[in-house]
Amino acid sequence: MKENIWDVNQTLVSLKSHVPTLINSLIYIVLVYAVCRIIRIIFNARMKKNNRTKTILALFDGFVRYACAITIIILVLRACGVNTAALIASVGVLTLVVGLGAQPLIADIIAGIFIIFENEYNVGEIVTINDFRGTVLEIGIRSTKLIDAAGNIKIINNNIIRTVINIIYFVIVFIQFFIRSFNIIS
Repeated sequence: MKENIWDVNQTLVSLKSHVPTLINSLIYIVLVYAVCRIIRIIFNARMKKNNRTKTILALFDGFVRYACAITIIILVLRACGVNTAALIASVGVLTLVVGLGAQPLIADIIAGIFIIFENEYNVGEIVTINDFRGTVLEIGIRSTKLIDAAGNIKIINNNIIRTVINIIYFVIVFIQFFIRSFNIIS
């Protein structure tokens, strides 16, 4: 005789046994999301809104989102009974293997961090990067987005950026030189 896989009573019993796990998972999701949202609100409220701050906030915002997603996944898996300690150890080994294969991605990330913290350019500035001139729309940890006068958007991986001309920076330096040279302001 065939077993009925759609037995309603068995399905309800199975669901009842998983309700505490589902509730714990939902609580973890809500708590982690709330903490991440509070952190993002605090940083947005505390920082002044200049171009450098917008750039750092965008980078930090991306980091917080990824950290929250990873935390939620680990907490939900732990609530479901998965041994997360073994999982995290396995992820460490997997990270080593993927890291060796993902060297361009790692190079993008490192270059993006240096671009932001060396203040080479900021969101809203007019720059020329590798012979493409445009306004910086976004500086991410992996890539930089520029938009030119015609509305074309170019996405450049951070590790292939070889030359940068920050036009706004040169205009400011030129104006300061002009003011000092001709003693316009005493």
